[in-house]
Amino acid sequence: MDDDLRKYLEGMEKSIVDSLLEAMRKMQTELLTGMTNFQVANERRDSTHESRYRTQESRLGTLDERMAEAERRLREIETKLIQPPQ
Repeated sequence: MDDDLRKYLEGMEKSIVDSLLEAMRKMQTELLTGMTNFQVANERRDSTHESRYRTQESRLGTLDERMAEAERRLREIETKLIQPPQ
């Protein structure tokens, strides 16, 4: 093979490899950017769900306390109704 032809082909090969590497870097950057945006959106959504869950847990705790108090009062009333007069 002619020395000039070999240099030309090596130069073309390097050019093609460099172009492919640059294209791959751009694709990688685009993928990582897209994944980051997706992750940020998911974290916001998760945060919203966690906040709603904590609010619901708080409300449930309040309802449990109120139910316990109502049951205690009902027992007191039943006890007074069942006890014979003295």
